[in-house]
Amino acid sequence: MTRFAVVLLAASVLGLVSRATATVERPTPGAETTRKVYISAVDSSRAPVTDLKAPDITVKENGKERPVASLEPASAPMHVAIIVDDAGTGAFQSGVAQFLQKTLGRGQFSITLLNPQAARIVDFTDDVAALKTALGRLGQRGRIQADGDQMPDAIVQAAKALQQRKAERPVILSLTLAGGQPQSVEPNDVLATLRSSGAM
Repeated sequence: MTRFAVVLLAASVLGLVSRATATVERPTPGAETTRKVYISAVDSSRAPVTDLKAPDITVKENGKERPVASLEPASAPMHVAIIVDDAGTGAFQSGVAQFLQKTLGRGQFSITLLNPQAARIVDFTDDVAALKTALGRLGQRGRIQADGDQMPDAIVQAAKALQQRKAERPVILSLTLAGGQPQSVEPNDVLATLRSSGAM
């Protein structure tokens, strides 16, 4: 795995672990009176800021400022859907292992491997043995031809799985070397599904 990819994974771990929960008041008639949103704050050197208070932040919804009723460290478990598209190279095995080491105990994880079809190799779990077995399957498997439709479709499936679980802190971590233009998957549909799932 390249150093750049490891740094990106490390940065994403930092952001996930240092999240805070802000409860925002919503005075809109007929709507919930409060809504929980997750934020992360870092200083100029990208270190987590952990001493924020509710008056220190501003939340806007549809361009309108909403009062922040409370701010506290995020404690709800994450549900992280990891999607790996490495074209058979095994390039992300080490990075995913590091990610799991940093975040185990903070939620449940699923791993989907594009080979080239998307196949979930472990469903949401915090079981170390099951996750180790899945990591073993992320090694080199020989070169695989990329299919541009597989990643968007895998993201949609992950978003739907998170919605079905009613995950409070849904996260989708998508890793790819290949890319490629989707032919039959409409990108706007993928974005709409992501929005409705609330996943990071």
